[in-house]
Amino acid sequence: MSEKLSNPYERHIVVTDDGSTSLDIPEMNEMYHSRKGARTESIHVYIANGLKQIAAKSIAILEVGLGTGLNALLSFYHAVQNDISLRYVALEPFPLSIKESGLLKFNAGKNDQDWIEKIHRSADQSDIAITDHIVFRKEITRLESFESDERFDVIYFDAFAPNKQSSPWVLSNIKKCYELLKPGGCLTTYCAQGQFKRNLSEIGFQVTNPKGPMGKREITVAYK
Repeated sequence: MSEKLSNPYERHIVVTDDGSTSLDIPEMNEMYHSRKGARTESIHVYIANGLKQIAAKSIAILEVGLGTGLNALLSFYHAVQNDISLRYVALEPFPLSIKESGLLKFNAGKNDQDWIEKIHRSADQSDIAITDHIVFRKEITRLESFESDERFDVIYFDAFAPNKQSSPWVLSNIKKCYELLKPGGCLTTYCAQGQFKRNLSEIGFQVTNPKGPMGKREITVAYK
């Protein structure tokens, strides 16, 4: 069973520099995405340096931190455009309300509204069909509590920054990610913190640091 959690923070809709929306949590002084461009950042970190690194035509993704659903949305478009069968499992302890999700604008494609609504209206721990070849599952839980026999090709590690919320980034969670990945799979994240990269290496990941988006020096992509 997933945890019964309540959202402890107030969230505000923000329009980022590329016209796509994100969320701001004033109490944490934290954004869900870069103010320089939510869509641009997600494409670079999670699609170009994550999903596109897997050559298979059947791909399973685990996302740690569903947030607005932008990473899922962009992954669905990539799967459709490249004839990929996609299974997408997203962990989110504090899912958006229907009111919040209805205010999001990503300008990613013609299916934005339909797919975002399906993502955020989906029931906890229920597989839903996005298309004939895309299956989505939301679990209202933290990574620490997630249990699955599935193994994934890609992990999108999109939790809040370690200096804002340290618990997702602890060594035990990184080890869990390693175990959840298939051999040859990768974990990709915007975070390039030194301790995080040392933890990845200690567990056994091969750590790389591609250039970051929009002036950011680097991101982290780690391979099993």
